[in-house]
Amino acid sequence: MEPKTWTVLELIQWTAGFLKDKGIPGARREADDLLGHVLELDRLKLYLEFERKPSPAELARFRELVARRAKHEPLQYLLGWQPFLGLKIKCDPRALIPRPETERLAELAISALKEAGEGARFADVGTGTGCLAVSLSLKSGAQGAATDLSPQALALARENAQALGAAEKIEFLEGDLLEPLEGEFDLVVSNPPYIPESGREGLQDEVKNFEPGLALFSGADGMAALRRILETAPPRLKKGGWLMLECGEGQPEALKTGLSGAWSETRIEKDQYGVARFLSLKKG
Repeated sequence: MEPKTWTVLELIQWTAGFLKDKGIPGARREADDLLGHVLELDRLKLYLEFERKPSPAELARFRELVARRAKHEPLQYLLGWQPFLGLKIKCDPRALIPRPETERLAELAISALKEAGEGARFADVGTGTGCLAVSLSLKSGAQGAATDLSPQALALARENAQALGAAEKIEFLEGDLLEPLEGEFDLVVSNPPYIPESGREGLQDEVKNFEPGLALFSGADGMAALRRILETAPPRLKKGGWLMLECGEGQPEALKTGLSGAWSETRIEKDQYGVARFLSLKKG
């Protein structure tokens, strides 16, 4: 008996059911994304080719990706990218996948840099994929520095800067949080690890089993990195400069209660889900 010849529509329908049974949310959309990735078609073009019969090589590649997704490997790692403020950010297991919440942090930071005017400089602490540093540079015109303790993440950030045309505007520095930085900046921004160690088991399999723990966990209460940034940021900020942090639920309020006298203004802002997520501090 000859093997079954699959059409695009049959593959999508079967895969959507299979992934749904494996506990994957949005299974139909993900089936579209995976097959479109293999066939190099966007969703509209994919839907116009429902009767197409993928080649044996395309089928083999698709089956491999579906099998990996069924084990809850993140879709972004399988596709190789994640959208971020209209940019196509390369993603792989070297760094945390950019989240939609962090787009709001980027918007706040871009606004602050534009207010600072020509010649403004920023530092992105714990850059990961480089999504913040690259988007700040491209959308504000500012020059900056990006740090990361992980040489693998820093290499990925450089690749994104190069691919998106920001490499000449960003200095990449290997080291822990603010330690590699020299001089003063108009803005220090960071999306550091902020999940408590005790929260590990409550995370989705995609997160706890595949994303780098170095970028996720920070001490018993999740605020070890945040506290260190608060302690070490003032010497790296110009007078009137801003420190902007992404935090976990309840953390902005907790951090606000223990602030030093270095700050003249404090703002807490919510993410798109209504959670107080961002702590912004102005140096006095």
